[in-house]
Amino acid sequence: MAWKLGIRTPKAHRLIMADERKGIIYDRIVGEILSVKFNESSERVYDEWMDKFVDFHKQLMQPNIDDVISYKDFLKNVCNR
Repeated sequence: MAWKLGIRTPKAHRLIMADERKGIIYDRIVGEILSVKFNESSERVYDEWMDKFVDFHKQLMQPNIDDVISYKDFLKNVCNR
């Protein structure tokens, strides 16, 4: 879904276990850190970006999207290649 929204996202490479915890190895993304961008912005810019951020997450977390597999299933498929 992120790709459909034009958002560059890291590729998941594999699942790992570290200290009895599961983790995922992703590509490293070079760019600005969103939280820093928020803190350096005016209140108006902050509000605009936060609205976009919240709307994106609402779309991403919708439970019934017909043409998208669950992110958990996607990661399992990608990491088990």
